[in-house]
Amino acid sequence: MERLNRKITDIDRTGFLDASVLGETVHPRNFNTLRRIMDEDGSVIEEQEQFTELASNEFLLQQLRNLLDSGAREQLEELPDGIHSGLARERQRGMFFYFTAPRSTGEGRHHFWRYYDIDRESVTDNRFLIANLIACSPDTPRVVGDCDVFAVQERIIDDILGAVQEQQAVEGAPKILDPIQQTVITLLRGYLNSPTVTRSEVREAMQRLRAPMPHATLRDLRKAYEQFPRNQDIKSVIGFVLSTDVVSLDSTSPGSDLQPTLSRDDLRLICFEYVWS
Repeated sequence: MERLNRKITDIDRTGFLDASVLGETVHPRNFNTLRRIMDEDGSVIEEQEQFTELASNEFLLQQLRNLLDSGAREQLEELPDGIHSGLARERQRGMFFYFTAPRSTGEGRHHFWRYYDIDRESVTDNRFLIANLIACSPDTPRVVGDCDVFAVQERIIDDILGAVQEQQAVEGAPKILDPIQQTVITLLRGYLNSPTVTRSEVREAMQRLRAPMPHATLRDLRKAYEQFPRNQDIKSVIGFVLSTDVVSLDSTSPGSDLQPTLSRDDLRLICFEYVWS
C-alpha cells in the first residue's frame, strides 16, 4: 500500500492524476495541465521535465544519504578517477559515464550523467532512469561488456557539449516566442535520439526556433507543422526550419553576457560502467 501511495503521489506531482484513486483530493492544477496539453501548449512538456528532474534529484540525494550513513564515505573518497566496473542487467547492453566540469563562476562543479544504449544507439541523461540501471549491492557480481569504450566515450562527450551549448542558447534567446515555435521545439525534442534524422541538425533546428521569426516565416512554419500529422515527414519540418534566417544576437542582446561554453578539456571522467545482459 505504501508503494502504491508513493506511486500515486509521483503521478500527481507530474500533473496527470485526473481522478481520485484512494480518496485523495484532485486539485485544479491536474485538470489545467490536461487542458493545456489538449490545446497543444508546448510549455507543458518543459514544466513536467522540471518536475521530473526535481523528483530525480530528491531520489538521488536520498540514495546518497543512505550510502553515507552506512559508513561508505571513506571508501568513496579513496576511489580513483576513471575507475570502472560492470553489472548484469536483463535486456540491457550499454555504458554509463559520469563526468564533472568546473562552473564558470569558479564555485562548485557541473555533474553530467549519461547512459548510452548500444542497441538503440541513443543517449539518455535522465538521472532517475540511470540510477535504477546502475543500482547494485556490494556483493553484486562484476560483469564486463564487449564494446568500443573509446567510441562510446566520444559519443557521450559530444552529447554533453551539445547539451551545454543548447542550454546556453536557451538562456540567451529572447524569452517571448510565438506558440508555434514552442510547439515545434517540443516536436523536435522527441526526435533528438531518433536514428532516422541527424542529431546535430535537430539541435540546430531547435536553436533556430528559439530566435524571433517574422510573421511570414511563422505562417509557413505553422503550415509545415499542420502537414506533419498527415505525412509524418519530420525531415521536411527540420529542413524548413534550417532554411530560415537566424536573428543574430549582438552585443546588446540578452545572450551577450553568457559565460564561455565548456570544452572537452574541461570534462573530468569520474567513472564508467558496463550495464550488460
